[in-house]
Amino acid sequence: QIELETKKLPALVSYSLAIIPSSPIHEDVRQFKQNLRELIGKKFGSLNADPHISLDGFDAAEENYQVILAEYIRVISQLSPFQLDFSGFGDFNSRNHSVFYIKPTEESSMAIRERIEIVIKSFDKIIKRRAMHKWSDESKIPHMSIGRRLTREWIG
Repeated sequence: QIELETKKLPALVSYSLAIIPSSPIHEDVRQFKQNLRELIGKKFGSLNADPHISLDGFDAAEENYQVILAEYIRVISQLSPFQLDFSGFGDFNSRNHSVFYIKPTEESSMAIRERIEIVIKSFDKIIKRRAMHKWSDESKIPHMSIGRRLTREWIG
């Protein structure tokens, strides 16, 4: 008879790095979300999410959180601040649905991309390989979602 030993893997938690807007912008975006809900008469993805611009996302065991956080602090503390400005609204298709968002200016989008590239290059590769799973760059099209999982008719 053969017995196999199974290892129980730690549960993974999803984390993300994001830019959170200041209070006046935060409140305006919350209001935009409520206005969109009233306009289409239905709930939608990101309705209750705090306004943010996603930069990256990953899964990790909770026990690795402090090590990962310390590495993010080390890397991000070396980045120079920049002015984040917005230039209007936009939308794009994501899978079978659409996303309606607030669009950063071209300069702000470039500043975000430049900084996330530094994060990607500077982040400790051993920590990333051993402690993080499913890491993804979510800043390819910098945006602040108002609504996700919308139909084209709702935003057309």
